[in-house]
Amino acid sequence: MGVSGLCVDGNPAGFLESKSTSCTRVFTNLSRSCVSDPALNAASYYRDFAVLKVRISPIGPPGAPYMKDNLCNNAVSETRMLSHTLPRSGNPGYMTGAPLLIANDSAVQHMSILQSEGDGSCSQFLRHTVRFGSNVRTGCKLRLTQMEESNCSYIQLKLYKAFQGMNQAEDLAIIGSAHSTQEEEWVTILIQNCSVQTKNCSSCCMIPVTLDIQILWTKMGLLSNPQAHILGVRYFYQCQPLKSLSTSLVPLTTVVTFTDMTEWPEPPRGMPKLHWKLPFDFFFPFKMVLNIEKNYRDDLTAYFVLILILSSILCF
Repeated sequence: MGVSGLCVDGNPAGFLESKSTSCTRVFTNLSRSCVSDPALNAASYYRDFAVLKVRISPIGPPGAPYMKDNLCNNAVSETRMLSHTLPRSGNPGYMTGAPLLIANDSAVQHMSILQSEGDGSCSQFLRHTVRFGSNVRTGCKLRLTQMEESNCSYIQLKLYKAFQGMNQAEDLAIIGSAHSTQEEEWVTILIQNCSVQTKNCSSCCMIPVTLDIQILWTKMGLLSNPQAHILGVRYFYQCQPLKSLSTSLVPLTTVVTFTDMTEWPEPPRGMPKLHWKLPFDFFFPFKMVLNIEKNYRDDLTAYFVLILILSSILCF
């Protein structure tokens, strides 16, 4: 469809792009166009064209270097390393809902936890991304074979890897724009595994069933624009004896909790107080009235005394 709303032929169809359009077509001679114009014939839209497949040419591994005519052929002349960069989760502080950044051997990635499949089993490839400020709880079931149930160390290692993913996280970014080379922008993850709980039962096979990720954070900077910083993080594994499980399906649970440790500063001054200040000589009108009343009372008393004196003289 053109800008004016008229039909334009030859528009390309996008791959995996569903689209529906409508347009207006103008005919100068409808009786002639009805039988001769291909735009009105449905066959012109599906005939004489084909969808081509993308040809894939298999490429085998490169051959070994060899000497010919005093030249070393098939030798490596250039290597290119593809670097994977992650978008910032804030600048500098974390933004609410942004993924948490973790590092392992200078490799930065997003923190992720277990995710379940449609049948409730733990997914081997899909994981749930942990986002700043979002408390989350996930659960799934991991199946153990009879051969695995007889090897305690193997079960523990398998469950730890299921909780941690492909790469075990060692550090957590304090801010959303942390760089892998800046050590002061990362905090070490404290891990408390089942070895501490095994002391109470030396003959038990303690396996992790719950991972509690506790994250402490605070707001720093100006009060007008505070930035979210991570203070610390701890991985706390809750473990149970393997013999207490009555099935080969081990239920695994992951809990992520964010705790705000912000301490807002006290105001620089105390609470505002009211200081009443009246205009100069505010009570002057009231003083004048009181003075007039006082003078009137004095005159009235004098008159009364004078009347008493005159009355006593006349009587005697």
